[in-house]
Amino acid sequence: VNTSAFYGTGAVPHAMAYAMTKSALYSMTQTAAVTVAAKGISVNTISPGYTEATGMLDGSIKAAMQGFRKTEKEVKDSFLSQVPTRRFVQVDEIAHLVSFLMNPLARSITGQNIVIDGGSSIVRHTPF
Repeated sequence: VNTSAFYGTGAVPHAMAYAMTKSALYSMTQTAAVTVAAKGISVNTISPGYTEATGMLDGSIKAAMQGFRKTEKEVKDSFLSQVPTRRFVQVDEIAHLVSFLMNPLARSITGQNIVIDGGSSIVRHTPF
């Protein structure tokens, strides 16, 4: 199971290289999946959104605070307003997804990018 990010699912202003590498990881996953599928090996990618208690979320919040001159609460509220579930992904949710994908019950799931982001990748984002 490879780990990418929900930013790899579309265009990301001011982060072209980051988005491109995440998209490339998914392409690599598909190629690997086709290559080893006959051996009973599944290869997938998970793409988490903003995840609670991670440095990535903290860094994104700090950058937005500086870039938009907003408070931490304003930035978090703005981020959460663009997540239909109105909550950040939890680390244990990602762990459970990976555990499921590694389970024989998921052996027919291969070559997929599974986005775990509370639905934020399916809505149109608007900054502040």
